[in-house]
Amino acid sequence: MSQDEQGTGGRGDLPVTADLPGDPTQDRQPTTDRVVFGVTAVLTLAFVTWGAAATGSLEDVSSKMLNGLIHNGGWAFMLVASGFVVFALWLAVSRYGKISLGQDGEEPEFHTVSWVAMMFSAGMGIGLMFYGVSEPLAHFTSPPPGTHPFDAADAMQTAMATTLFHWTLHRS
Repeated sequence: MSQDEQGTGGRGDLPVTADLPGDPTQDRQPTTDRVVFGVTAVLTLAFVTWGAAATGSLEDVSSKMLNGLIHNGGWAFMLVASGFVVFALWLAVSRYGKISLGQDGEEPEFHTVSWVAMMFSAGMGIGLMFYGVSEPLAHFTSPPPGTHPFDAADAMQTAMATTLFHWTLHRS
């Protein structure tokens, strides 16, 4: 049986590449954008230096920014998280959901239902084993920022609501 009959197209085990004939970037080595790298490096070094030299100052500023974001931006977080869920569902049912990840014409290794079941089982399995009990208890003993439970019953409801938020569609 020849290689063509085996389905390798005479290429043996060579990978299929996406290089197109006449592509001017085909022979060039990737280069680092000096402006992007430079600005990012300076900002990162400045932040690390600030943290090393004035830890208290960085902690104060970070705490104020986090508290301001939680109190004033919680609605935006929920809106964006919900938007990503809707966008992912739209991608799945639109024509883009039919794009196969792999080589053209290649059959998927797993059916969609099997793949979704594996991803769901892996995520839920590790989450339940690792966080199933500890997350609600952690939220009970240390309520999330921006919440101020009045008593143990209110703290329990807040802890469970926060945990359920983390384990529903918005789970990342």
